Amino acid sequence: MRHGIIPLLADLMNDHKVRRRFDRQPEAVMDRYELSDKQKRALYTMNEAGICLGVLDQLAGYQFPQREFPITSENFLLDPWGDSETSRARAPRTRFHEDLRRRAESDDDVIDVLYPKPEPKAFRMRPRRVRTKDLHNGRFELNIYGQSFSRDATCMITREDTDDTQLPIDDERVVGTFRCSQLRSVVTANASGRYLVKVISNPSEGSNLQVSIDVPGTLVIDLK
Repeated sequence: MRHGIIPLLADLMNDHKVRRRFDRQPEAVMDRYELSDKQKRALYTMNEAGICLGVLDQLAGYQFPQREFPITSENFLLDPWGDSETSRARAPRTRFHEDLRRRAESDDDVIDVLYPKPEPKAFRMRPRRVRTKDLHNGRFELNIYGQSFSRDATCMITREDTDDTQLPIDDERVVGTFRCSQLRSVVTANASGRYLVKVISNPSEGSNLQVSIDVPGTLVIDLK
């Protein structure tokens, strides 16, 4: 069994089956690799500093078995962290490690640097057309697929020929990852018509990260 963030990243880069499972069930995949809560958060938000820090921490915890390499020259007799010259050479690496830790633990710093990367975008919605037979107690589930949806993202469904007629949203949640986001909304279909759909990412009032994302196409409600 492979454990840790390094094997997971390697598998995500080289195994399309792992990528598909990660897109559908990120929490289950990360649990299988026994990632910490901080490492999970870094992957959910694509926090580059947090991901790099997890890799460095895992490397720092690894020890080569004794006598892994035969002694073939005097170079093998050096203590890489005890020698004064190599210790001085290591200083930039230490500063880099601490900078990563600072960025990973500072929400404002990381989000300001990384957002909006990937660019907030909606790719498609399903269904595109809703009829009476598709409703359950007058409601249906609208699925919007895209990237960079915040965990509290919401959708706004406005009639095409008006500015203020909106369909009520009864419940919604975001699943997936920052790179592969899915917003699931339970919508009450109370009027026929053609509707434009937007995703509001980071909807909290006053948030400087709030983004309005247009969903391609038109949602058609046909209650005849």
